[in-house]
Amino acid sequence: MVLPGTYTLTLTVGRHSSTQPLTIVPDPRVHVPAPALASQFRLQQRMVAGLTVSYLGVTYIQQLRDALARVPDQTRTIAAAEQIAGAAKALDGALASLASAGFGIVHRDLGRRYSDQFIADAMPTPSVIAGVDGPCQQLDATVDGVRKLQATSMVELNRMLARAGIAELPSWSPPAAPACGRPAMIR
Repeated sequence: MVLPGTYTLTLTVGRHSSTQPLTIVPDPRVHVPAPALASQFRLQQRMVAGLTVSYLGVTYIQQLRDALARVPDQTRTIAAAEQIAGAAKALDGALASLASAGFGIVHRDLGRRYSDQFIADAMPTPSVIAGVDGPCQQLDATVDGVRKLQATSMVELNRMLARAGIAELPSWSPPAAPACGRPAMIR
C-alpha cells in the first residue's frame, strides 16, 4: 500500500536496470483529506511492523522448543543429562507462555485490526489507535522477555550443551523497541 503521489520504480535483472515513474492518484470515489489518509497509512505501517515481529518471534520460539524437545535424547548418555534436561524443561515452560500469551495474542489482535483498516479510508479514531497501541506495548514486553531468557537461561543451557558437545540453541536478534515503530502523532 502506498499513499497517492509520484514514485520511481526500478526493475533490476542481472546487471540491467530500468527505471520508470509511477503516479498513484486517489480513488475519485473516496473523499478523505490527505492528512487522514497519511495517518491511516502510518498506523497500518505500525501494524505491519508488529505483525512481522510477532510472526518472527513465534517462529523463533517454535524452533527453540523443537530444539529443546530433542535435548533429552541428545544427552541420554552423559553424566549431566538430568541437569541439562531440567534446564531445558524450565526454559521450554517459559517459552510456551511467551509464544501463546505474548506473540500469539499480539499477532491475532494486530491481524484483526489490520483487516479492519481495509473497510474504509478514514482518520483513525482514538479507540482504533488504542487498539493498536495495546498489542504493540504487549509485543515490546514479550520481546523483552525473549531477550531476558536469551541473556540468562539460554546462556547457561548453551554452556551446558557445549560442554556436552551438543549444538547450541537457535538464536534470534529481536528488534529494538518499539517493535511496531514509534506511534505517530495523529493530526
